[in-house]
Amino acid sequence: MIIRGIRSLTKGYMRDLREISDTEENVSNCVMLESDGENVRAEIADDWPDTITWDASISTTTTISSRAAAECFEDGRSLGKISLYQNPKIDTNSAIQSVRLCCESLSIKFEGTGTFRIDNETHRFIGREFSHFKMESSIENLFEKKFMTETANIVKECVTSETRKSGQYHFYAYGVFFKYGAHPKQIEPCVCRIVRGRELSLRISPVSELLGIGISDLPQPQKMSLYDELKSGSCSINIKNALTSEQAQYVSNMVSHISGTNLITVNFTKEQK
Repeated sequence: MIIRGIRSLTKGYMRDLREISDTEENVSNCVMLESDGENVRAEIADDWPDTITWDASISTTTTISSRAAAECFEDGRSLGKISLYQNPKIDTNSAIQSVRLCCESLSIKFEGTGTFRIDNETHRFIGREFSHFKMESSIENLFEKKFMTETANIVKECVTSETRKSGQYHFYAYGVFFKYGAHPKQIEPCVCRIVRGRELSLRISPVSELLGIGISDLPQPQKMSLYDELKSGSCSINIKNALTSEQAQYVSNMVSHISGTNLITVNFTKEQK
């Protein structure tokens, strides 16, 4: 006879068992058991978790190291030079008041714990194995992303008094904003522009602020916050079913933030083929 519905013989996850005739069609995943001298063929269920949630932390991996500077000209007259990243003067109206709040790249690190949900039950796990599933990657960083900065040593910015009056500005890529405790919605690419006054200064803005007022021609190819990136499925993990040797990819679709910390939980669902 065949018993259907055994999910894991070692971990004890059992569904309703059903005895069926030996003449029913063969099943692909089965083991042979012996009970009271009788051979029993048992199907191993290959159900996958509905969701997997990772506990993770956000950190910067690289501060802005570029030595780029800009020399400004107006109507052919030099207004001087300003360093773009190395301790420049920040304009008082700048949304971001410190260069140290911007960096070149971010990473999300798996903290070694999480949960998975299967058959309407949520179970917690430690490490990279749970029930009869195993995360294939051994990489600690779930997600790493590099953001653009200016790389030229000297950039010549030339404007005329007419273009300046019309509000046309030149923007420079300025990495990504990151502050300990910030919500992933606030962690997003930045740009800066040079403000002319008695002396040159920088005005650093998150991309969303400029998009919100209709400025879209920006040097940052990435225009989404970390929150939107994760919700859109930019992170993925490969899961292996140890009983069937099958593999499946899970993609991120939700992120929650623990207020006042750099800790988040990232939710994954099975990718639909």
